[in-house]
Amino acid sequence: IKEIQIDNFSMDTFSVDATGFHKYVPYQWHHGYYLLHKSRANFDAKLSDLRFFIISVQLALLLFFALLSFFLAGNALLPMRDALMKLDMFSKDLIHDLNTPLTAMKLNLKLLQKEPTLQKNRALERLNKSLSDVTELHQNLHVLLEEETFLLEYLKVETLIKEVAQTQQQLYPNITWEFHCHDCKVYSNYKALKQILYNLLSNACKYNEKEGIVRIICQEGHLIIEDSGIGIQNPEKIFSRAYKEQQQGFGIGLDIVQRLCDAMHITIAAQSLEKGSRFTLNFQKSNTSSS
Repeated sequence: IKEIQIDNFSMDTFSVDATGFHKYVPYQWHHGYYLLHKSRANFDAKLSDLRFFIISVQLALLLFFALLSFFLAGNALLPMRDALMKLDMFSKDLIHDLNTPLTAMKLNLKLLQKEPTLQKNRALERLNKSLSDVTELHQNLHVLLEEETFLLEYLKVETLIKEVAQTQQQLYPNITWEFHCHDCKVYSNYKALKQILYNLLSNACKYNEKEGIVRIICQEGHLIIEDSGIGIQNPEKIFSRAYKEQQQGFGIGLDIVQRLCDAMHITIAAQSLEKGSRFTLNFQKSNTSSS
């Protein structure tokens, strides 16, 4: 037994160094103390094993609960996924089956319009207008349902614009058309872009003055459509679903335009002018090319 002197000694004296752990314990005679020592080597090894065990258990539990959550979520969402697939198939079948009655209604309406006694009949005119709205809605929904399977190709914008404008010129013969189009191509889907142009040009004519102007400017990846009509009260809301500033229409035409533009990475903006309105389509530079 070796006597040692420790300054400021207390029963709590405990030290740790590179060799191990040290603790002084008193014994009953001569007021002496035992020095207890334990090596660090075994402690560090056991501590490392314990840490590895805890981390392994935590990772195993995390993986287990992740797999369990994935399995439960998959089973919970399976009925919803099946319901969405059935709804999608039903919508496509419904849109397809509407072709026959709409075509029959158009043919019968044309036959009625040829009757001399029904010339300028207001009821017939309202029926024709309603049929045109339903046909436009049918076209929008038909194109929108193909959103996930769009095939993109390079299209001549000028050719497509004049093709759509020709239809509107027959419906609105008093409208003056101005084309300022340079020959350019965009990488887009034919049906979707045609429907976008149809909706925009239809609105430009529908909400224009009786002898108004529709101006179309196309160059360097930008397409601008202007009219001299009543303008837009709330441009920030114009693309919202079911939003209407006029009584006619269903309020989903521009919402579909926005969705089709998003699907093809086209940005679109609406602006109310001093007289009329302006819609600007910006195609990504990577999707445009000059002829």
